[in-house]
Amino acid sequence: MFAKSSWYDRIWSIAPSDAGRRVEYSFIKRPSQDLPSLTSANDARLRQRVLCVCPDDLFSDAIPIDSFVAWMATCHDSPSLDKLVVINEPLAVGTRLEAALKYLSRRSRAPGSALSAWIASWIAGQPPSDMWFGLSLSGQRDADRRVSQLLTVCVAHRFLVLDPLTGPVSLTALPPFIGKPPCCEQLHLDALNGREVCDVSEQLSICPSRIELVVAGGSSRASDLPTHPGWLRSLRNECQSAHVTFVFTGWGSWLPVTDDADASHEEFCFEDGTRIHSRNTP
Repeated sequence: MFAKSSWYDRIWSIAPSDAGRRVEYSFIKRPSQDLPSLTSANDARLRQRVLCVCPDDLFSDAIPIDSFVAWMATCHDSPSLDKLVVINEPLAVGTRLEAALKYLSRRSRAPGSALSAWIASWIAGQPPSDMWFGLSLSGQRDADRRVSQLLTVCVAHRFLVLDPLTGPVSLTALPPFIGKPPCCEQLHLDALNGREVCDVSEQLSICPSRIELVVAGGSSRASDLPTHPGWLRSLRNECQSAHVTFVFTGWGSWLPVTDDADASHEEFCFEDGTRIHSRNTP
């Protein structure tokens, strides 16, 4: 589970349940977080962000198509709530939307229904304004491979989660878009400003999208590698320079060492001499 901070207000949990011979996905109801509250929140003056949590990628074939369409229907019926969805394979989104539209055309919902029209408009390049797609990244190599894919997905808003942050990550010097050959080795993608830049010719090409939210922090599990404070500062500074929202979820189990740090805490020293200490005493 991601550390809760100011980047979302509530959780919408979707989990598998054994229903006879096949696995179906149902909505886990929690106090003040059940489905009725999702739709009734449309009357609120301020928009709320709902993080959709599922053990499988909601846009993968692991989710039965009827369960996927049921989830899409609830998203359609709650336009005043921003739905944040972490996906694994951005390139599968279009295929899944087309499968949902085909499923609806075969069921009782007529092709001209509101839900069918909503999905068809999305496929045609007009995504709903209340949907956010994001990636959970493990490090720079993961960012190099997947961020450009997220930028090509047809969705209104995009975000990244690096929680925990396990190494230095730059989002302004990524490999260029897939299928677009670089003019030289110095061509790179700046995902925060939404542009591709060639350091040799100094030419810019504007991308149709960019990352709007970055979430990062240290791990709360003591067994995980600690997060260097400099990694977080560097990522925060990149976001600030690009006017992209950066949310720090917390240090986790390791804290920066201060002059008055308790000597009884376990310490960890990075190669550059930066010291951090365990939050818990031995």
